[in-house]
Amino acid sequence: MAALPARHAIMSAMATFPPMRRTMYVVLRLVLLICVSLWLAFIINHKNYDYVLNKTLLSIHTNLKTSKLTSVLPEAVESMLIQKQRGPLQELLDRNYSIFALVVTDCRTDALYCPDQKVLMTTSPNLLVRKLPARENLVNYPFILLRLPVPAVASRSQAPRPIIGRLYTISTMPASFADDYHEWLKDPFGDYSLWKTYLTTTVNSLVAALLVWVILELFIKIKLIQGRAALERERILIANADKYLRRMEDKEAQIAEQEKASYAQFEVLIGRIKELEATLHHDREQQLAAEAIIHSIEQEWQAQVVQFREQLEQTGREKAALLSEVTRYRSASGKEKEEASRTLTNAISTPFENALERELRETLASATKAKSDAWRVLHQVDVAMGKEVSRFIDSVVISKDCIAVIEAKNYSGSIFADGDVENTGWHCRPGNRAAVAIKASWGVNPYHQVREYVMTLMNVVNTRGSWRLPVYGVIVFPGGADLSGIGERLGKFYRVTSSDRLIATLDNIEAEARRENAHTKRPQPLQVEELVLGRRTMKNTAKLAAR
Repeated sequence: MAALPARHAIMSAMATFPPMRRTMYVVLRLVLLICVSLWLAFIINHKNYDYVLNKTLLSIHTNLKTSKLTSVLPEAVESMLIQKQRGPLQELLDRNYSIFALVVTDCRTDALYCPDQKVLMTTSPNLLVRKLPARENLVNYPFILLRLPVPAVASRSQAPRPIIGRLYTISTMPASFADDYHEWLKDPFGDYSLWKTYLTTTVNSLVAALLVWVILELFIKIKLIQGRAALERERILIANADKYLRRMEDKEAQIAEQEKASYAQFEVLIGRIKELEATLHHDREQQLAAEAIIHSIEQEWQAQVVQFREQLEQTGREKAALLSEVTRYRSASGKEKEEASRTLTNAISTPFENALERELRETLASATKAKSDAWRVLHQVDVAMGKEVSRFIDSVVISKDCIAVIEAKNYSGSIFADGDVENTGWHCRPGNRAAVAIKASWGVNPYHQVREYVMTLMNVVNTRGSWRLPVYGVIVFPGGADLSGIGERLGKFYRVTSSDRLIATLDNIEAEARRENAHTKRPQPLQVEELVLGRRTMKNTAKLAAR
């Protein structure tokens, strides 16, 4: 009983097969049965071959060789050959073609080799499965000497009769079953008794396979019809069950809807009661909320006032220091003038630096490579040449492998672009506040600005020196800034990073430049610094060469 559901499932699956797939399975079963029938026919034909070869043909072949070939057959051939009876002689040569073929030559010697002999007659080649051997290969086959017939009145004790030719016997039995079967497949309707047996066995096997296939397909067809009927009964039963279930569900839905409507009425009543209660507390809540907002605004305003006062005090101190340096510069002369000039320059640039630039100064100054002179760090470098407009770079880091131009942008929060990062404006959204545009001294965004600085500095290096140092641009935002909207790489030579990752970014740039220029001779960082600042003198060059 347990097997019935499984059988029903199999037949149901077969009933749902598409027509093309069912046809494919029908053809596959037919091909499989044909292959099995041909295999069985091959085995039966092998048995027939063994039986015929080992029992019947071998016995006949032996008897003929020991009797007719040594007595009756040679005498008949001698007589017909002398009398030139070619028709009867040909019939005699063709009589046992399925067992052996006969070849008559004109060799008149009893020597084994007779190279000059000519073939007079043979068994008809169209009766033979295999070709007769060539004349020069007849030496490999047994033969009987044909002699001149003795007249009836002559005595048997006379001298040996003259030789008039030879009768070669060539077996036509197949060398093996495989060879014989292969030859039969080339000509399946050949007039050969064993081959006829092959054909009969094969045809019977194919007919049996066809009958088995027809019976099997009829059985499968009946099962498919039964499976379809079972599926239809199952479908009707399931449909009736579904219909009854839907009725039950509709009834449950009606009851639930009635309950919901009753509950909604109850909720309306409860809501009205709560509205009345809320109206009583609403005025008090609004008053508390207004007081909280006023208190928050007052705190924020007081904090801004304190910040503005601190900035005013810092500005006053910087202004006083700057006026002091201006007075000192105006009153200085000679060597003191040059020192006062450098001091005034630092005093002018320092007030205008933002907090991020001061942080970058401290970060670069504390770097290990900067302390060991592996890096030369410059700040507020004007790379304009000749009469060009001044181009002040925030910071420049010089190593023996590359130069890095650093541009600081003191914008915290999420950094993003309007569209294409390289060709549209950049914006900063600090927290939940509105986005603000990020300013750039050149172009529409900081990338354009730092690219202009990089190209200008590269022109300075290439013009003043013979080295071809790669120049990279680095745009730095405060630590914690979200740079996912911009990305950390802009092409091959430009990077975007935060202040807390600046040193790591510079290390990566230096390593990349070192890999790409591994076999190029590089200058010392101090040489490049003097080149950038335009201080390259013969004295400094000789000193560096001595090192």
